[in-house]
Amino acid sequence: IDCDESTWMFASRVKPKHGIAAPLISSGSRKASDKDREPSGFRGRVFCFLPLPRNSYLPVHVNGNFILDASRRDLWHSTIKDKPDDRTWWNEELMEAIASSYADFLVKCQSSYVSTSMYQSRSKMWDDIQHYYKVFPRWLGKDSIPDSELLRVARMVYQKLHTQNAVVLAVIKKLPAATRSHSTSSKHKFQIEWHPLVNKEEPSKQAYFWHPATQQENALAPVLENIGMHLAAAPMNLHHHFLYEKVELVVALQDSVYKYYTMFYQQVAPTGHFPCHISDTAFQSVKNFKLFTNYLLRISTGNRLQSQSQHSLKEFPEPPFNLPLLLTADGQLRIFTKNGKVINSHFSLLFPESADKFLHPE
Repeated sequence: IDCDESTWMFASRVKPKHGIAAPLISSGSRKASDKDREPSGFRGRVFCFLPLPRNSYLPVHVNGNFILDASRRDLWHSTIKDKPDDRTWWNEELMEAIASSYADFLVKCQSSYVSTSMYQSRSKMWDDIQHYYKVFPRWLGKDSIPDSELLRVARMVYQKLHTQNAVVLAVIKKLPAATRSHSTSSKHKFQIEWHPLVNKEEPSKQAYFWHPATQQENALAPVLENIGMHLAAAPMNLHHHFLYEKVELVVALQDSVYKYYTMFYQQVAPTGHFPCHISDTAFQSVKNFKLFTNYLLRISTGNRLQSQSQHSLKEFPEPPFNLPLLLTADGQLRIFTKNGKVINSHFSLLFPESADKFLHPE
């Protein structure tokens, strides 16, 4: 992938051509035997037309019109410390151009890893998406890039993805029943959606990094998706690399989930109005609503010392006033008001005609 030559200063009629190469396996034809060919077992090399005895420490090959040293085995480096000459400058600028092309490649190669067609299996789609994210440069954790020049390239890739607000966050969407009505298969089908790193124009479509730490949080994922949240299938390691470059992207945590709900709770009910029976809402069941509220509730700041007690006071991240967070015994999801009064009792069944006055027993 070549950059715009109009921004370059040419020397000795040599144009700074460059490119990168990655092992691409068509998502539609990938088989179990292809695992041995995944980027995880791939060693990138540095080329200057011919391969140099130098690893790129990236999941891609790097090729460029570099200026080499006298041995023709390594890049040219200035002999005067901290005073780069024109040849060193050329190589440094070429490395930056390679980082730009790398960032562009990560957007353009998506269909080579994840099919644009529908998937029958969510797990198969998940595997293809993880295969794609292995092409991103990594240097944190067990990964490392000891070559300072190539580490600079890797870091610039994330900086440029951020600057471009690149569309690289993959979200798995389960197709609605209407889309599947003409199919003879009763299985769910899934399709990929690509989202930008930040979506200020349509905040309701912002993709969130999601890393469930417990089995309960893992079960919460479909509930969050049902209420409209877009959970990215991107690994948290990707988030850590952006954070290393001081790029803060949103993660689905208690505060961010609660904030999302405060902004877009109207889409939970089919008409956008409350009260609404819980079975008609995006929560679909009391069990799902309970899972959602239990996730949002946390030990009150004034009761941290009582965290081991079953009677510890729990609270929402912010006061839940004017939000549909009140489920009454008649199964209606209602707006929680500051002055509203509801009875918390296990005997609501004794007063069926007043079920709307009692908190739901679950």
